Amino acid sequence: FVVVLVCSNLIGPAKAALKDQVVRIRTRVEQYILEARQSIANLRSPMLEHSDLGTALQRAGEGATASHGIRFDFFLVGMPRRLEPTLEEQLLRIGQEAVSNAVQHGDAHAIYMELCFEARSVRLRISDDGCGFDPDQPPRDDGHWGIAGMRERAERVGAELRLVSQPGAGTT
Repeated sequence: FVVVLVCSNLIGPAKAALKDQVVRIRTRVEQYILEARQSIANLRSPMLEHSDLGTALQRAGEGATASHGIRFDFFLVGMPRRLEPTLEEQLLRIGQEAVSNAVQHGDAHAIYMELCFEARSVRLRISDDGCGFDPDQPPRDDGHWGIAGMRERAERVGAELRLVSQPGAGTT
């Protein structure tokens, strides 16, 4: 969406009013784009329509790392079972985001993902051997969800997100 106004003959208050109106329009459009991205992110993944959570996570990890020459290992522990659809969706999205972060920002050579089915819980652990970071640093405000999005997704399903990282020591 692009708005181009050419009004070279406007002066003083009229020009300022037009500028304010354009700024308000731009702010609304940016908000609409953000809302659209959030809506898309909340849709159920087609990967879960055609396969179980373990398979979907493994395929997502392999797909995200393949063209970057990054080793990806997936481990399934325990007896797999179907989970509530919202929980599966959020775990898939958290796994995708964690792998994406390791690929894009972590300078990782290897990423390991473990999906562990326990008697009364399920645990997803993603770790990498990348550059790590200081988790106490405030997140960037660049329009991407990243860690904040993973935390929000975990909270939606009553899960706990634990993040362990330090510069030079990878991330889990």
